[in-house]
Amino acid sequence: MALEPDETETMVAALFASTLFVGLFAEGGLACAQHIALRSVLYLHGQIPRDYADFLDYAAKRLFVQRVGGGYIFVHRLLLEHFAEID
Repeated sequence: MALEPDETETMVAALFASTLFVGLFAEGGLACAQHIALRSVLYLHGQIPRDYADFLDYAAKRLFVQRVGGGYIFVHRLLLEHFAEID
């Protein structure tokens, strides 16, 4: 029995939605979605720049931070302490 075009579209949409749902909640997908949501909220409230990676690379070129593996650390202890004290 062949499916009608509307039924086929519905089945494809359901398969896509279920695959997306499983992908989001398995293998770290939820953490990825939370990360994107957090970055969006912080950007919309003016707390971080739009392109955070470029900002950190810019700071590294000016020797405020140093890239270590997949993250960054402050090069100057006083700068670290100053930002740690800011509320």
